[in-house]
Amino acid sequence: MVRGLLPLFYCILLATTGQGQGSSNAYLLKWAMSSSAEFQMTQLDLLTAFNDQGYNNQPFSSDGELLLSSSWEQRNGSDTDIISLDIARQAMRRITATKDSEYSPTRVGQNLYFVRQDAETGFQELWKYDGSELQKVIPETNVAYFYPISEDRLAVVLIENNQLNLYDINLISNKKTKIIDNAGRCLSLGRNGALYFIHKYNADTWYVKTYDILNGQIRIVCKTIPGSEDFYLENGDYLWMAATNRIYRCSIQNGLASPWNNIFNLEDYSLNNIGRLCVIGDNQLVFINQ
Repeated sequence: MVRGLLPLFYCILLATTGQGQGSSNAYLLKWAMSSSAEFQMTQLDLLTAFNDQGYNNQPFSSDGELLLSSSWEQRNGSDTDIISLDIARQAMRRITATKDSEYSPTRVGQNLYFVRQDAETGFQELWKYDGSELQKVIPETNVAYFYPISEDRLAVVLIENNQLNLYDINLISNKKTKIIDNAGRCLSLGRNGALYFIHKYNADTWYVKTYDILNGQIRIVCKTIPGSEDFYLENGDYLWMAATNRIYRCSIQNGLASPWNNIFNLEDYSLNNIGRLCVIGDNQLVFINQ
């Protein structure tokens, strides 16, 4: 049974903005391990009942906080803001409330990074907020996706000539090194300086690859689930992906992945377009269904 996690109070409180992006919702899935080491789903909750006809996407989890990009369908033409959900306390707060749109929230230490799309120019810029000061991170105005490698280094996917290209940017010297053309939208940092990314080799063949931030070497980890470009890297040991109503996982050893294993089949829950996801702790994950 799918339940709405947050009480009606929050539905009334936050139903104030909206954007016609097509509805998408966040769900919390919990599991237990059987004696035979099989995953057994124990709970499935709808996290975004307060905005179930709106846009809720790009989950990022850190220290008990779940960040989402959300907009509300009730008001046409309004923006996308970043919200924070405290799942344990069933509480919510809005982090941004601007005339622009904010996407891809990522917290590193005290810094909250996000892409801001200017409402007038359409420029997409990377910003960060440290709790007191808001500043632009790089001058580029065509930022699609990103991942902070360190305080002075950044992986950025830029929109160029109608395609997405991945770069390694040094924030001190402003040196920009192209990693690969035709990148996907998902990035993560693993062990030993391995940046995980999606490479769309051609229309039918997509790979999860790593870029060694120390020597620049690129290696193939595995093929993606066909048609999927959203992955989650769990502790450097496992990759998770989803497609239609199924969630998959594979293990990583010596930089190579095992075959994909179908962990959860959600065909009985009317969830047919699962995309982004993130694992929380040892026995739960959040996923987006559109």
